[in-house]
Amino acid sequence: DILDWLFGPLLAVSGEATNQAGAYPAEDRVTMRFAFASGVLGRGSWNFCGDIYRDRIEVTGELGRLSFATFGDTSTVLENHEGVRELHIENPAHIQQPLIETIVAELRGQAGACPSSGRSAARTSAVIDQVLASYRRDL
Repeated sequence: DILDWLFGPLLAVSGEATNQAGAYPAEDRVTMRFAFASGVLGRGSWNFCGDIYRDRIEVTGELGRLSFATFGDTSTVLENHEGVRELHIENPAHIQQPLIETIVAELRGQAGACPSSGRSAARTSAVIDQVLASYRRDL
Protein backbone atom coordinates (compact mmCIF):
# COMPACT_ATOMS: atom_id res chain seq x y z
CA ASP A 1 0.00 0.00 0.00
CA ILE A 2 2.66 2.50 0.95
CA LEU A 3 4.67 1.90 -2.22
CA ASP A 4 1.51 2.32 -4.31
CA TRP A 5 0.85 5.59 -2.47
CA LEU A 6 4.42 6.85 -2.94
CA PHE A 7 5.10 5.78 -6.53
CA GLY A 8 1.72 4.96 -8.09
CA PRO A 9 0.32 1.68 -9.38
CA LEU A 10 2.64 -1.22 -10.11
CA LEU A 11 3.11 -2.15 -13.74
CA ALA A 12 4.87 -5.52 -13.38
CA VAL A 13 5.31 -7.88 -10.44
CA SER A 14 7.02 -11.21 -9.91
CA GLY A 15 8.09 -13.12 -6.86
CA GLU A 16 8.41 -16.31 -4.91
CA ALA A 17 7.04 -17.54 -1.60
CA THR A 18 7.62 -20.50 0.65
CA ASN A 19 6.82 -21.85 4.07
CA GLN A 20 10.38 -22.10 5.32
CA ALA A 21 9.91 -22.70 9.05
CA GLY A 22 6.75 -24.82 8.89
CA ALA A 23 5.49 -23.23 12.14
CA TYR A 24 2.10 -22.44 10.60
CA PRO A 25 0.42 -23.04 7.21
CA ALA A 26 0.92 -19.56 5.70
CA GLU A 27 3.89 -18.34 3.69
CA ASP A 28 6.64 -17.08 5.98
CA ARG A 29 9.24 -16.08 3.38
CA VAL A 30 8.38 -13.93 0.34
CA THR A 31 10.54 -12.14 -2.22
CA MET A 32 9.28 -9.79 -4.89
CA ARG A 33 10.51 -7.75 -7.84
CA PHE A 34 8.41 -4.93 -9.18
CA ALA A 35 8.22 -2.00 -11.60
CA PHE A 36 5.98 1.02 -11.36
CA ALA A 37 4.39 2.78 -14.34
CA SER A 38 6.42 5.84 -13.22
CA GLY A 39 9.65 3.96 -14.06
CA VAL A 40 10.67 3.19 -10.48
CA LEU A 41 12.07 -0.33 -10.02
CA GLY A 42 12.21 -2.22 -6.75
CA ARG A 43 12.63 -5.45 -4.89
CA GLY A 44 11.47 -6.63 -1.51
CA SER A 45 12.06 -9.43 0.91
CA TRP A 46 9.84 -10.45 3.82
CA ASN A 47 11.04 -13.07 6.28
CA PHE A 48 8.54 -13.75 9.05
CA CYS A 49 10.65 -16.51 10.58
CA GLY A 50 13.98 -14.70 10.81
CA ASP A 51 15.78 -14.39 14.12
CA ILE A 52 16.28 -10.62 13.79
CA TYR A 53 13.40 -8.14 13.35
CA ARG A 54 14.13 -5.61 10.63
CA ASP A 55 11.57 -3.23 9.17
CA ARG A 56 12.97 -0.92 6.53
CA ILE A 57 12.05 0.63 3.22
CA GLU A 58 14.93 2.19 1.35
CA VAL A 59 14.45 4.51 -1.61
CA THR A 60 17.61 5.30 -3.58
CA GLY A 61 17.70 7.92 -6.32
CA GLU A 62 20.18 10.07 -8.18
CA LEU A 63 20.09 12.74 -5.45
CA GLY A 64 20.34 10.52 -2.39
CA ARG A 65 18.76 7.83 -0.27
CA LEU A 66 15.81 7.81 2.15
CA SER A 67 15.21 4.94 4.56
CA PHE A 68 12.37 4.46 7.02
CA ALA A 69 10.34 1.80 8.81
CA THR A 70 6.68 1.11 8.20
CA PHE A 71 5.83 -0.27 11.66
CA GLY A 72 9.09 -0.01 13.58
CA ASP A 73 10.08 2.88 15.78
CA THR A 74 13.38 3.71 14.12
CA SER A 75 14.59 7.01 12.72
CA THR A 76 13.98 8.14 9.17
CA VAL A 77 17.36 8.73 7.53
CA LEU A 78 18.06 11.01 4.59
CA GLU A 79 21.49 10.71 2.95
CA ASN A 80 22.55 13.11 0.20
CA HIS A 81 25.38 15.43 -0.88
CA GLU A 82 24.81 17.50 2.29
CA GLY A 83 25.47 14.50 4.54
CA VAL A 84 23.24 12.32 6.71
CA ARG A 85 20.15 13.70 8.42
CA GLU A 86 18.29 11.58 10.95
CA LEU A 87 14.70 12.36 11.91
CA HIS A 88 12.88 10.62 14.71
CA ILE A 89 9.11 10.76 14.41
CA GLU A 90 7.26 9.06 17.25
CA ASN A 91 4.81 6.40 16.19
CA PRO A 92 1.27 6.73 17.51
CA ALA A 93 0.26 4.34 20.30
CA HIS A 94 -1.69 2.35 17.69
CA ILE A 95 0.27 2.34 14.43
CA GLN A 96 -2.80 2.14 12.17
CA GLN A 97 -4.74 4.87 14.02
CA PRO A 98 -3.95 7.84 11.72
CA LEU A 99 -5.06 5.91 8.63
CA ILE A 100 -8.21 4.66 10.36
CA GLU A 101 -9.02 8.24 11.42
CA THR A 102 -8.84 9.41 7.78
CA ILE A 103 -11.17 6.57 6.73
CA VAL A 104 -13.70 7.48 9.42
CA ALA A 105 -13.50 11.20 8.54
CA GLU A 106 -14.08 10.47 4.85
CA LEU A 107 -17.04 8.18 5.60
CA ARG A 108 -18.53 10.97 7.74
CA GLY A 109 -18.05 13.49 4.93
CA GLN A 110 -15.55 15.53 6.92
CA ALA A 111 -12.67 17.47 5.38
CA GLY A 112 -9.70 15.59 4.01
CA ALA A 113 -9.41 12.44 2.02
CA CYS A 114 -8.17 9.01 2.95
CA PRO A 115 -4.99 8.11 1.04
CA SER A 116 -6.19 4.51 0.77
CA SER A 117 -9.17 3.63 -1.35
CA GLY A 118 -11.01 0.57 -2.54
CA ARG A 119 -9.06 0.88 -5.80
CA SER A 120 -5.65 1.00 -4.09
CA ALA A 121 -6.66 -1.91 -1.84
CA ALA A 122 -7.71 -3.92 -4.90
CA ARG A 123 -4.36 -3.16 -6.55
CA THR A 124 -2.54 -4.35 -3.43
CA SER A 125 -4.60 -7.56 -3.33
CA ALA A 126 -3.87 -8.17 -7.02
CA VAL A 127 -0.13 -7.75 -6.38
CA ILE A 128 -0.26 -10.25 -3.51
CA ASP A 129 -2.15 -12.71 -5.74
CA GLN A 130 0.46 -12.32 -8.51
CA VAL A 131 3.39 -12.90 -6.18
CA LEU A 132 1.77 -15.94 -4.55
CA ALA A 133 0.47 -17.44 -7.81
CA SER A 134 3.39 -19.84 -8.04
CA TYR A 135 3.37 -20.74 -4.34
CA ARG A 136 2.19 -24.27 -3.76
CA ARG A 137 1.61 -25.47 -0.22
CA ASP A 138 1.81 -29.13 -1.20
CA LEU A 139 5.48 -29.00 -2.19
